[in-house]
Amino acid sequence: MDGGREQANRSVVEARNAGERLHKIVSVVSKVHEMNVQIATATEEQSAVTEDINRTMVSIQGVAVELESTSRQSTESGKRLSTMSDGLSTVVTHFKRG
Repeated sequence: MDGGREQANRSVVEARNAGERLHKIVSVVSKVHEMNVQIATATEEQSAVTEDINRTMVSIQGVAVELESTSRQSTESGKRLSTMSDGLSTVVTHFKRG
C-alpha cells in the first residue's frame, strides 16, 4: 500500500512539474508571438516610409527635369537677348555716326 502511495505522490509531483513547465512554455510562446506582432508592425511602418521616400524621389526627379528645361530656356533667352543687344548697339552706333 505504501508503494502505491509513493507512486501516487511521485505522479502528483511529476504532474505539477509538467504543469509548471507547460506554463513556462506557454509564457515563452506568448512572448514570441508578441515579438512577431511588433516585428510585423515595424515592417509595415518601414514599408510605408519606403513608399513615401519613393514618391518623394519621383517628385524630386520631376522638379529636376523641369529645372533643367527652364535653365535651357533661360540660356536660350539670354543668347537671344545678347544677340538683340549687339544688334541694338550696332544700330545706335550707326545713328551716332550718321
